[in-house]
Amino acid sequence: MKESLSRNIETPCFIVKGIEDNQCQRCGYQIKATDYDDFSRKYCPSCEAYGFIDESSVLFRYERKVEIKKHELSLKFSLSEAQKQASQFLLHQIMTHQKCVLHAVCGAGKTEILYESLLYGLNQGWRLCLAIPRTDIVKELTLRLQKRFPDSIIKELHQYAKDDSFAHILVSTIHQLIHYYQEFDIIFLDEADAFPFRGNPFLNRIIRKALKPQGHLIEMSATIDQPMAKRISKEKIKTFVLPARFHRQHLDQFHIEYVSQLDSFVKKRNSLPSPLKNWLQDLLNSHHQALLFVPTKAWGQWLEKAMADSGFHCESVHSMDLNKNYKIKCFRDRQIPFLISTTLLERGITIKGIHIGILNASHPIFDEFTLIQMAGRVGRHKDQPHGEIVLFTEMRTTAIENAKKYVKRMNTDAIKKGLIDNDLPSL
Repeated sequence: MKESLSRNIETPCFIVKGIEDNQCQRCGYQIKATDYDDFSRKYCPSCEAYGFIDESSVLFRYERKVEIKKHELSLKFSLSEAQKQASQFLLHQIMTHQKCVLHAVCGAGKTEILYESLLYGLNQGWRLCLAIPRTDIVKELTLRLQKRFPDSIIKELHQYAKDDSFAHILVSTIHQLIHYYQEFDIIFLDEADAFPFRGNPFLNRIIRKALKPQGHLIEMSATIDQPMAKRISKEKIKTFVLPARFHRQHLDQFHIEYVSQLDSFVKKRNSLPSPLKNWLQDLLNSHHQALLFVPTKAWGQWLEKAMADSGFHCESVHSMDLNKNYKIKCFRDRQIPFLISTTLLERGITIKGIHIGILNASHPIFDEFTLIQMAGRVGRHKDQPHGEIVLFTEMRTTAIENAKKYVKRMNTDAIKKGLIDNDLPSL
């Protein structure tokens, strides 16, 4: 059901108290003894950003109209054998009403693996949702699905797009699911162990509230952290591991460039250390592009100035940059050889033939999963399946070591399963 604080709807609805039995009925938050407003009314501080709700508020829940029809999948290519196995695994788990997790390396083609399950759900008359952490990926994925399911109504849902009318599939940011109550038969949750979902009780509550009582939550990620691994083991959730990409080439390993006083070079001297400058020049000479990750917005600004002073054409983006989409488009169109980014672009983005540089790679913000995701931007296209991943750092950290071990483990597993064609390089 769709849910609203105001009754601006024409369809029949159910009315429930906003707070009942000391629990917020919109986000599931357990009201504490100290949660009172200025009028001594119980209120919910957890979802206040979505409209103030107290014990005198009511919620209107109503059925969304969705047309039952025959759906078709328009697929002009074949899945790899490994993708087919993963697809059949998901479909079997859904048909037998079992929880499952898809653990697939970056670039394995998770979206393509979902097509068969999506088609099955559509033709069952189910309401489907793909929950994605970031708005730009929501937009991109919506366009991809619209091409594959031309007879289905597929709509994006995020801060600037709220129209869900008649949609068979909603591609939504996780936060927008607060507006639904037992609405979806299946929610496919991408990057289940990542920010903002990881360790966020609020988002965990609303995504489960949006599921029907017998609905399926299908979790997907390229990285499984310890809390998620423990939960999978405790709940005995079946997991399909896909350690190789669809193009059957190995994952590229990290290369480490040690640079002493890296901060000082960039911040104070406004210049580039020789290893970084030489690498950038080699890429420029060979007409290659690089995505350069930095730990903070300030670091990006320092690096942008230092690179400009050294004669390199570049742009810098971060989450609050109002021109970020335009800059990213220019980079995609090869108008910019180098794009500097915070962790904004660590996931989801696919640009053919790029290389990756990670500056100040020992910074605490770059944990092993962030490093793995950033490295996953390389080699995603079958015509250019490899690229350089260079860590510029003053020291070797546990995160760097674990990220390198992950790449080695996935490649070794892929070789054992016969999923890689070329010989595995020394790792």
